[in-house]
Order: sequence, then structure tokens, then C-alpha cells
Amino acid sequence: MKKRYIVLGVFVAAIAGSVYYLNQNLEPIVKKLVNQYGSQITGTNVSLDGFKLSLMQGSMSLQGLKVGNPQGYQQENILSIGEASVKLNIGSLRTNIIEVESINIVAPEVSYEIKDVTRNNVQDLLKNIEKNTSTSSKAETKPVQSEAKTDSTTENGQSSKKVVIDRLNITEGKINLGASLGKQGTTATIPLPTIELKDIGRENGKQGQSITETAVTILNKIFTTAYDTVVKQGGEALKQIAAEGEKAIKGVAEDLKNETKGLLKNLF
Repeated sequence: MKKRYIVLGVFVAAIAGSVYYLNQNLEPIVKKLVNQYGSQITGTNVSLDGFKLSLMQGSMSLQGLKVGNPQGYQQENILSIGEASVKLNIGSLRTNIIEVESINIVAPEVSYEIKDVTRNNVQDLLKNIEKNTSTSSKAETKPVQSEAKTDSTTENGQSSKKVVIDRLNITEGKINLGASLGKQGTTATIPLPTIELKDIGRENGKQGQSITETAVTILNKIFTTAYDTVVKQGGEALKQIAAEGEKAIKGVAEDLKNETKGLLKNLF
């Protein structure tokens, strides 16, 4: 009887060790795939600080997800997410359609940067996404599949898995409005409305969609909501930016005037 308990203990320890090993080795893979997929979709640098998986609880979390700004803008990132928690249907991992029961994103920050009267970074990024995903069949790249096989994280020889998301909630977000005028940046902040999506991947009778299509759906919703919010509710904030910008330009002009006076004084 004692021997049986010893064998059982060794077996449990082996399972625990395997789960630990999987968790430890999965993080760098996930980070690399997020960078690869994300950068492919947005045309900018996408990075992830951390990833945690709990197979027992069917949950995972992403920490420090950042989407880089398009070229030509001052802020490093257009989107920053401190943490996103995900609840999975563990049984679905053995099928071709992975069911995500819920995704909760709290306090994301969107940097809405105005370049001139006709251009802003949100519009530019949405154009990037549309251009880079115009042929969705090309989005699921072979390098990702081969990487996954190497690290035994997906089923062998199968077509790419599909994803459905029962519920997505994004709350307590904010939009940081910004414009670069003169030597100084001017900013204002407005709330990002709560975003709720249901049955992603089931639209029009679909039976799941690819990882890339799912990411595009979520990013498009965040950025179109930010854009619409700025257009509809950002009037006062934009006026504030314009007023601060005018002060900044006057300040730069005054500094230049004083510098010129000092230079002339030293010369004569």
C-alpha cells in the first residue's frame, strides 16, 4: 500500500513538473508569436512583456501588450494594455475550434496623435491593418506553424486551429490626445467608452476564425471606437490642444526673439 502511494506521488510530481516546464518554455514562444503576428498585422512593432498560463484553472494572462505607432509620430506606442485576462474552455484545446469563454481588458490606453489637419496615427494604423490583411489566407504564415510544431504547442499536421470568443469586455480605457506644435507636445485625455463584443468568430454562421482574423476584429474595434469617440466627443479636448499649442508656438517665438537679442548684444 505504501509503495502504491509512493508511485502515485512520483506520478503527480512528474505531471506538475511537466506543467511547470510547459509554462516556463511557453512564454518566450508566445512573445515571439505575438511580435510576429502583431507586427505582420499592424506594420508596426508589437511586443508582449509577460505571459502566464494556468492549465488547471483554464486561464491565462497577458502583461504589457504594446502596439507601436506608425512611422512619423512622436509617441512610441499607439496602444498599451497593462494586463488582459483570458478564460479558456480547456476541453476545446483538443479540437479544431478553440473556445475562449471570456477576455477582460482593463484600463487600456490609446494614444491618438494628430499630425496635421488631414492625418492622425489611428487612421494610419487602420489603413495599415486593412492593407496587411486584405488577403486573410496569407495571414496564417508557415513559419508560425513550424515554430509551434517544434515546441509541441499545436497538433501535428492539422490545418490551423480556429478561434471563437464568447465574450470580450474592455473597460476603464482612456484616449490620450496629442499634437506636436513648435518644440512642445500638447495633450488632453478623454475616456474610451466600454467595449463589449459577443460571439466573435460566429458571425453569419461561421464556425470560428483564424487567430489573425480574431486579432484584426479586436484591434479594429478598439481603434474605430477611439476614432469615433474623438470625432464625436473630443471637440473640447481638441480646442484645449489648439489653445495649448498656440501658447507653445508663442513661447517658442518669444524664446527665439530673446536668443536673437542676446546674440546681437554679444556681437556688438
